[in-house]
Amino acid sequence: MSGERLRALARDVFIYDLQDFDTLLGGLVLTAGVTNTNFYTMVNIIINVSPQGPFFLQDDNATTVAQDTQALLPGRYFVVADGTIQNGLLLRDDIHTLFDFYDFSIYPDDGYKIVCFQTTIISQELSSMLVF
Repeated sequence: MSGERLRALARDVFIYDLQDFDTLLGGLVLTAGVTNTNFYTMVNIIINVSPQGPFFLQDDNATTVAQDTQALLPGRYFVVADGTIQNGLLLRDDIHTLFDFYDFSIYPDDGYKIVCFQTTIISQELSSMLVF
């Protein structure tokens, strides 16, 4: 089984478009300390709503998830927005593979700083870059 599939099996939070229950937009392995507000920030990073506009999240029971400090619960979450929802990160193939394997992240609240979690030649190049 590929590393991507193994990683997906470990996820316990899943993100879908409310208009398309069959297409998984993303997910994560829930760790202690992740709040609903943190989750909204994460979702805002990985999706594009076109035309741009606000969105909110619903759980499996069609209950709106508040942007608060409550702990995020495992489960399926649906993005609700006026417009089309898509994943929104365009990366070169080799860079995208590193991103998929969680070798680095992009932190928008700190000037889109790139944070590397593995030491590779590419990560050494990325660690000094900003994404615009």
